[in-house]
Amino acid sequence: MSNSSNAKKRFEEGTNAFISGDLNDSVTAFSEVIQMDPDFSLAYASRGTAYLNQHKLNLAIEDFDKFIRLKPKDAKAYHMRGLARMESGDQNNAIADFNKAIELNPGYGVAYFSRGRAYAQAGDKQQAEQDLEMANSLGKKIKDEFMKEHNIPWTGEMHLEE
Repeated sequence: MSNSSNAKKRFEEGTNAFISGDLNDSVTAFSEVIQMDPDFSLAYASRGTAYLNQHKLNLAIEDFDKFIRLKPKDAKAYHMRGLARMESGDQNNAIADFNKAIELNPGYGVAYFSRGRAYAQAGDKQQAEQDLEMANSLGKKIKDEFMKEHNIPWTGEMHLEE
């Protein structure tokens, strides 16, 4: 089997481990993929997402940085790095990442939702409400996309608590 075939097979194994909740095995698999093929961009994104779920935020940000270097026009890459930055308390850089994701894909409602959360955490309620309204205006599809992407059951409308 070629190195490329081995990398793809191992990537699938890492994805299956991630889906089953075995984050350690998924990180190991994605790391092996990167060793086999350092330009396998999705391995960085996937390992970064696993690190984000493990709350290993610096490692997640490093992987999202590498993914962005390989795929600078990928809105999701900026969105995911923004989520890691937001969780680490770096609201300003998180907002900058969400801005870039929106610039690359103006219909990416999940990025509006996340930016709204970051603005709320930074204390800018007015901007947060505008972003949440924009996310709502992009429709049910966007809400479902976010909830599926983050494995969150939908419980109601998006709004800020008073």
